[in-house]
Amino acid sequence: MNSPAVRLRDYWSSIRVDVRPGVSHQAIQSFESKNGVLLPGDFSQYLLSADGMNGSQSDDALISFWPLDSVATIPECLSDFAGIPDYSQIGTHLRDAGSYFVFADYLIWSHVYAIKLSPCRADRDLILWVCGSNYCLVAESFSEFLQMYLDDPESVLFPSESQRD
Repeated sequence: MNSPAVRLRDYWSSIRVDVRPGVSHQAIQSFESKNGVLLPGDFSQYLLSADGMNGSQSDDALISFWPLDSVATIPECLSDFAGIPDYSQIGTHLRDAGSYFVFADYLIWSHVYAIKLSPCRADRDLILWVCGSNYCLVAESFSEFLQMYLDDPESVLFPSESQRD
């Protein structure tokens, strides 16, 4: 059976998304060093297989996965964006906002997805859905997120009200 990263590339190819070639191990090490984090194995495998989508492309559900050189912390990505939705206060609402890195968005930043990274290997790499100052846990690992996405991309789009903080 193919890994989730390979299945993801195959899925994107099947819907004619222009997939970026995977990054090198050196690019991952450079990202880790620059940000003082270690990428979880499942996230690294994804990046080695596919470095997101080209340009402003998205899938059929309008989710766009970003290349590694665009992945940044929630404060770096979102705190200056006070449009609709207004992300400017997410750093004060989300504890440890600086340890969450945005890696994908839906419909031109209507909401984003972020992975929690730390300086040491963690048992879980939580995936959050973030919209303005609202956020909620979508998956407890990048593998779980990919599985949900591959089973039904729309399943990760809109968490129920009871899931949101």
